[in-house]
Amino acid sequence: MKRRTKIIIIALVVIVIAIAVCGIILKYFGGKNHKNNIILSTTAGIPYEWNCTINDKDIATIEHVYSKNMQPKVDGGEVQIRYLIKGLKTGNTRCICSYNKTVEPTETIDTQVYEIIVDKKLNVEIINY
Repeated sequence: MKRRTKIIIIALVVIVIAIAVCGIILKYFGGKNHKNNIILSTTAGIPYEWNCTINDKDIATIEHVYSKNMQPKVDGGEVQIRYLIKGLKTGNTRCICSYNKTVEPTETIDTQVYEIIVDKKLNVEIINY
């Protein structure tokens, strides 16, 4: 093979490997594929909020709530709410998330139910019903 052809083949292999590595990094650190997160969306500026409650707080707890404005330059743009769930002991429980008006919290707009499964190593898996 000519030297130029070898260089092109090596460059293509390096590019394919780099794309694969970036995909793996995004999968594990990008946030959307984490098994221990509940991700919900709302709209900025609208008087609605998500409230999540775990039934059995001995099995799992909401460790942290993150909020990220997905469209910072848009009034009323999408806001992503991420609930980080921490396993405390082996077992199953449910997490019920209600989307309510902030001025009238008894009026529920939407409800999401999640099964939380905590294994022996306290790894968390969340299934949305």
